[in-house]
Amino acid sequence: MEIIKKYHSGAVHFMLPYFKDSRGSFIKLFNSIQLLDQFNIRQVNYVVTMDRETIRGLHFQKKPFQEAKIFRVLKGRARFVFCNIDSDSKYYKRAESVDLDNNTESLYIPRGFATGYEVLEECTEICYFSDNDYHEVSESGIRWSDRMVAHLWKTKNPNLSDKDKNWKDWIQS
Repeated sequence: MEIIKKYHSGAVHFMLPYFKDSRGSFIKLFNSIQLLDQFNIRQVNYVVTMDRETIRGLHFQKKPFQEAKIFRVLKGRARFVFCNIDSDSKYYKRAESVDLDNNTESLYIPRGFATGYEVLEECTEICYFSDNDYHEVSESGIRWSDRMVAHLWKTKNPNLSDKDKNWKDWIQS
């Protein structure tokens, strides 16, 4: 495993082994490496987004149903935005972003974060792993245009689901 960058409060951009020859290629989608040895996969999601400038998120589950996630772009390109929503963390309300367009790279986001992504190429395919089951009652989110994260998106006029349009701002004016 190659660590590309470690972010504040535990997010990690990393690369797992990738092999290519005349027959094609082989990529490990997940490996229980030292960095992720406490990560137990409970759910695997595969998302295809057709249109550029679509934002999915920012999503999180409230305690005690929080999730850590590992994201990988299988095809296309996406910008991932993640912000710390753990009020006990010294990094509370800090947000960062990373673009993924190489299917050998992954992004690990620990529990205590809201996450979302913007699709930067048409027909982008994303696979992500979660260490907890989806719990509808604890689902929540942050509006994409919240002051904490608005500056991290490329688009200023995103395609959003009705649910994502109606999340509240985390930072009140």
